[in-house]
Amino acid sequence: MNHIDRQLKEIAGDFDPEQKPPGIEPVPAGTPRPLWSVMIPTFNCAKYLEKTLQSVLSQDPGIKKMQIQVVDDCSTQDDPEEVTRRIGKGRVLFSRNSENTGSCSKNFNICIEKSFGKLIHILHGDDFVLPGFYEKIQDLVKENPDVSFFSTRCFFVDEQGILNSVSARVKSLEKPSKNNEEFFYTTAVQASGVVVRRSFYEENGGFLTNLVHTADNELYARAIAMSAGVVSKEVMASYRVFSANDTSKLVKTGKNIIDIYRLNKIFSKKYPSFSKKKGLERAVLLALSQTLHFKKEKNRDAYIKNKAIYYLIAPLGFRFKQKIKKILNSAKKLLNV
Repeated sequence: MNHIDRQLKEIAGDFDPEQKPPGIEPVPAGTPRPLWSVMIPTFNCAKYLEKTLQSVLSQDPGIKKMQIQVVDDCSTQDDPEEVTRRIGKGRVLFSRNSENTGSCSKNFNICIEKSFGKLIHILHGDDFVLPGFYEKIQDLVKENPDVSFFSTRCFFVDEQGILNSVSARVKSLEKPSKNNEEFFYTTAVQASGVVVRRSFYEENGGFLTNLVHTADNELYARAIAMSAGVVSKEVMASYRVFSANDTSKLVKTGKNIIDIYRLNKIFSKKYPSFSKKKGLERAVLLALSQTLHFKKEKNRDAYIKNKAIYYLIAPLGFRFKQKIKKILNSAKKLLNV
């Protein structure tokens, strides 16, 4: 174990890149099987849940065709059950975990276990779908009976639902393919636009629980490599980005970088075409970007945590180049070049 790995282990704890995904049991025989299971994990985001539920219910094909269920991970700051009861009017199931799982990926697996539809849409409790989403995915499913992973592109919106940007096209998957390389070095799709066959989970397991920020990326890459995937170029869902969500919290602590580092280890063992160099470069550049961002924001705690991780994973040569670049930029400003 080298120096960097020892330092990272102190931060991230023990990590087994060959950990097997948790098993998902088949739906018990005799259980009615709708086509859809829209599973909505939630934790302290009830003020957005109303929009989430309305976006699904406006496309509801009926109870025989769609299961809709909110799975609360023991929220402490709001009451998602009240929102579910008020908006769902008895149509939407609600369940609360016996205790907080402490992990998004664990709650996602609970969602899968509670599902009994053939297609599972895990829709975060602060995201929403656009009109026609379920029809679009259903068309893709009919056209591609041997594919397990389906997705559309997404809008990125803020707390108020105001559009900020849109996810890029995934051209390599606009036709069915097992090429998962788009997921090696970036987040190619957002969870709000993703649907996976339940049969895939039953045969290949759920989300890895030793990942947090990147558990979905690992599962999507695995599903595409094993059972093929297709991503529509149409934008049919919205992913909410705001300071209080889980991703933003991870960014402030720098733990998203550790998760990417872990994901790189998994990918390097599973996929021969994965480049360790490019994977490390992604983590290092993101760590540098976050460090500079929090320095500019004068968020001292987030700055210190991200800087510490940057110095742990960035090769000495890379850090030297960045220092030279900074000196040159300062010189240009002084000389008005």
